[in-house]
Amino acid sequence: MQALIVDDDVVSRMALVDLLAGYDMFDLVEAQDGPAALALLGQGLRPTICFCGVRMPGMSGIDLLERIRSAPALAALPFVLVSSASAVARRLKRARAGTSVSWAPLVAPAMP
Repeated sequence: MQALIVDDDVVSRMALVDLLAGYDMFDLVEAQDGPAALALLGQGLRPTICFCGVRMPGMSGIDLLERIRSAPALAALPFVLVSSASAVARRLKRARAGTSVSWAPLVAPAMP
């Protein structure tokens, strides 16, 4: 199984990689931002799940989620937005966009 990890912040991305590597469940593939993730998916990558940071310049995690949900071949991809933000409005927007799970902070599950 493959997991796609998307975050522009290298420290956050590495923290998530380290966390997931500890479970020894996934082959981890990293992307530094939304466009890089879309490029990998466009080249045929079909991960089992995608973990993505919310706040990224250019294309946010929510923007990436919306793009993935609009692509028939990718629409069912489980997608986890990872953020330390906990504002209710952001959680509601994520829920409307079709996220599978929201985490806030990094390792504690939050209700959508």
